[in-house]
Amino acid sequence: MVAPDITPLARPLSQKWLSTLVNLAIVVCICAPLLDKTLTKTVAGILLLSAIPLTLFARYLHLPNAGTARLFAWLSTGLLASIVLNITLLDNILNDDGKTGLYSFYLIPLLLLPWLRLSRLNKQWFSLALALIAIISGTQALLEYSYYQVRAGEILHGQPIPFGNLSLCCALLCLLFIHRHNSSIYNAVLSTAVIMGILASLLSLTRGGWIALPAVLLFIALHRLPSLGPRKLITTTILAIGLSAVTLIATEPGKQVQARFTLAYDEAQSYFSENTSSTSVGVRFALWSIAWQGFQEAPLFGQGIASFYEFKQQAIEGENLNPELARFRHPHNEYLELLFSRGIFGTAVFIIYLGVLLILFRRRLLDADLSLCGQTLILCYLIFSLTESFFSLHVSLFFFVVICTILFYLNDNPDKSSEAPTT
Repeated sequence: MVAPDITPLARPLSQKWLSTLVNLAIVVCICAPLLDKTLTKTVAGILLLSAIPLTLFARYLHLPNAGTARLFAWLSTGLLASIVLNITLLDNILNDDGKTGLYSFYLIPLLLLPWLRLSRLNKQWFSLALALIAIISGTQALLEYSYYQVRAGEILHGQPIPFGNLSLCCALLCLLFIHRHNSSIYNAVLSTAVIMGILASLLSLTRGGWIALPAVLLFIALHRLPSLGPRKLITTTILAIGLSAVTLIATEPGKQVQARFTLAYDEAQSYFSENTSSTSVGVRFALWSIAWQGFQEAPLFGQGIASFYEFKQQAIEGENLNPELARFRHPHNEYLELLFSRGIFGTAVFIIYLGVLLILFRRRLLDADLSLCGQTLILCYLIFSLTESFFSLHVSLFFFVVICTILFYLNDNPDKSSEAPTT
């Protein structure tokens, strides 16, 4: 008796296992920036050096259903080319600042797409991955605050500012996937993630989050709540403001934020009255002043992407500034970082990059959730960039390009981007 041929059955099974493993790998890509900077660099290195994406590269260029994702990949590669040109002309491509390695992250969309094609990633997987890391971040924040009495992200992550901001990002993105037609369990998980992500942001005491939270919630409300009518919209807004006020006044994290607000005000006054640059706010004002000075000296093309540290050192020695400024490698403001390092030309290129992204999210993404996710992500980063060079940090840049790539890919493959489970 001839044994039956099981090859046709084994092949779909092996493909399913492969897709599941790739899904898990992509979940790691989403979670890594909120876990550890070294882990993020490792994951990025695997993506950048992996042989499998390179072998699939030629194939995926000719496959359908990758329109906006492929456009984003080439757009990011073009931005990288302009950055490499800046470094080549004004700096050393093998600079000690690690800027070349940082901005090589703009290649990730190009190399992540082949992996996404092997996956079975959909909106549910994506939203649950965001929820997972938001809940982990909130738990970590509570542990650090309760046991060590330090800012969330100080010990386990090592970078409280990007930790808090990215946690808030995940929370707000999870909020966009909550709908009445979803299953109660699914909505409960997402709601828990929203709370935990916001809690992690509050306990990290990042000032960018204070601005981003009300601004982005208002942005989401204007997009999602008009269908309720003006009366319900006003009622919802008042309730949200009241709840926020109670949180700030009555809870321990709220008291920490209040104290941080007061401290920031005192430090700002101290800087302008006594030129005190040893405080958190004073350091930022001093770094901003140095960056602005550098931009004025080379307004068209900037001083060079890897030149801020050396320029700052010269300013410290020449103007007798606070020696504590020596340990900072960027001006803690993305807009001044752009003007200093790339000048008007490079800043215009970056503005065009974000502008095209925003247009793609608004007009080319057919799924309302994915479209609003992309717009919310850009708005968050623009606000975070007021108090931090947010596009110039490894973890935040990695998170940005990975999330954008996934959003565009899910839009191009609506058959994979199935709806969340319903009751």
